[in-house]
Amino acid sequence: MKTIKNKRVNRYIGEDNRFEIIDILGQGGMGEVFKAYDSKLHELVAIKSINKKFNNNRAVIDIFLNEAKTSLKITHPNVIRVRDILFFEGSHYLIMQFVDGIDLKEWMRLHKDIKDRDAKKMYEFIRPVFEALDYAHQYTVHRDIKPANIMLDNENIYLMDFGIATVTKGSKITDVIKDSHKVVGTPAYMSPEQQKGLKDIDKRTDIYAMGIIYYELLTNQKPSKQDILLASYFNDSVNPQLDMIILKMLAFNQEDRYSSCSDIIRDMDALFIGKLDTKEIKIDTIKDDINQDRFTTVEEGNFYRGSGVESKIEVEKPRRKIYLDTYRISIYPVTNREYLEFLEKNGLDYKKEFKDIAKKRPNYPLTNISWDEAKAYCKWLGGSLPTEAQWEKASKGTRSRIYPWGNQFNDNYCNIENILGDSVSVDSFEDGISQYGCYQMSGNIWEWCLDDFDENFYKKRESKNLNPCCLTKSDTKVIRGGSYDFVKSSARSSYRYYAKRNHKDKTIGFRVVLNEIK
Repeated sequence: MKTIKNKRVNRYIGEDNRFEIIDILGQGGMGEVFKAYDSKLHELVAIKSINKKFNNNRAVIDIFLNEAKTSLKITHPNVIRVRDILFFEGSHYLIMQFVDGIDLKEWMRLHKDIKDRDAKKMYEFIRPVFEALDYAHQYTVHRDIKPANIMLDNENIYLMDFGIATVTKGSKITDVIKDSHKVVGTPAYMSPEQQKGLKDIDKRTDIYAMGIIYYELLTNQKPSKQDILLASYFNDSVNPQLDMIILKMLAFNQEDRYSSCSDIIRDMDALFIGKLDTKEIKIDTIKDDINQDRFTTVEEGNFYRGSGVESKIEVEKPRRKIYLDTYRISIYPVTNREYLEFLEKNGLDYKKEFKDIAKKRPNYPLTNISWDEAKAYCKWLGGSLPTEAQWEKASKGTRSRIYPWGNQFNDNYCNIENILGDSVSVDSFEDGISQYGCYQMSGNIWEWCLDDFDENFYKKRESKNLNPCCLTKSDTKVIRGGSYDFVKSSARSSYRYYAKRNHKDKTIGFRVVLNEIK
């Protein structure tokens, strides 16, 4: 990320000088964005501030706080996280996730001469933004989707800047800009209704902007506002079906556009991926060769699923007594060495780089694996991924502990909040094991579960008290346990999170459950 030299760096903000300003990442008439070091969490953060001349401007402050309150609700791996709101010495600040990279606008400039603009590759590149926007649309309409508001680092792509978003539910925030009838956004990416300053703006205006961005990735130019030339005119990899998908995103009238990003993902996946990413890998099982010493038995019986007064997070409620049959669960997450053995014994392809990693870090948790790949490994062992309930019981036990080790957080017992800045071997943090002897149920890496993620599953009557599992054919799956770079609250045994089934990340792995007890 580019920085701007300025004499105002190397100063501190926050109580006890918590944040040291290192660089200025950007500045404009409204304010500045800083790169800073958080001395409490020992990590870099980005801090957005309002220009001091607006400290008494209620309209500007409302817009700023609107971004904060909206963004705090949007917890998605492809949305830059706003971690906190800070008021210090008369000024407002947003404390945000720091991404060491460039925005898509700069990426497009650097790659304007590339000839390989394969439609499938470009879709795979931008697909996480569609996913992020689909999730964000539960809460808000962004209204300023553009390449400058999409960030890239070496591993991921992120949507950011909900500064002029309109909150659509669960909030009483007044949209200052909307009420003042001002046209806001970036003209080149505005929908027709947004350019007209209409009040009837919904998520289809964001879909229009995403259509422009994808068209631009394919053709190296923006579509005209009228009489759009088909993308296939400029790019031979675009077929007629894709032309129609793009035109539907770019329809002049709102009612003619896609109504959701999930519908776009469905059609694009069907076109490019079909069922390749979610097909079942055909392998033989090795039930008789399992090392039973790496598994622990969780006896049949009740435990309390969900959280009580220790958490206000609604997706964890209500707390309910659940009965589970006996099962065995792996003491450790699956390691690089174990997964390499699986690949080699089944004659499955893998990159040479993975073999090198497995040799250098054999006892580290396997990561960068999709839900379906994890499920295939479990099947090879004659098992499955743990259900969300099985995972939680193995973590908190029958004593309803808040954390695997007890009810008080201890950062000596888990690898979280960038204490170490990387994952560690699966047998580390022995003091943090659960009642059943499971290691690293808090921190280090997230772990896939069998369930589809439904934020209201615990509240539904069909969420049975006997061996519950949420299976709705959704592509969004449950992950549990937090990771080395995630917030401390995720170390709680009841903390729920999610990822798309084909998502691969350096912080997501899994462990195995055997439901047949010998």
